[in-house]
Amino acid sequence: MAASIPNPCTRCGKERIISKSWVENVGISKLTHIETICPDKACQKITDEFLLAQTEKRVALELQRATQKAERLKNLLVDKA
Repeated sequence: MAASIPNPCTRCGKERIISKSWVENVGISKLTHIETICPDKACQKITDEFLLAQTEKRVALELQRATQKAERLKNLLVDKA
């Protein structure tokens, strides 16, 4: 196997460790997924909370965007009638 590529934690700079890995077959391709975490549990907890907040914000913005688009289409159809 190839030499390990450095993968430091974005918060503390410690070398990340592999928490789990799995292989998935997609069509004729074989994908290997590797999930890494920070060895410092407190740092990883903060990172997980930050990523969760980002995900919640993104989902809320996507929902808002879809609602605004539906409202624009509704107004466009009302204006044409």
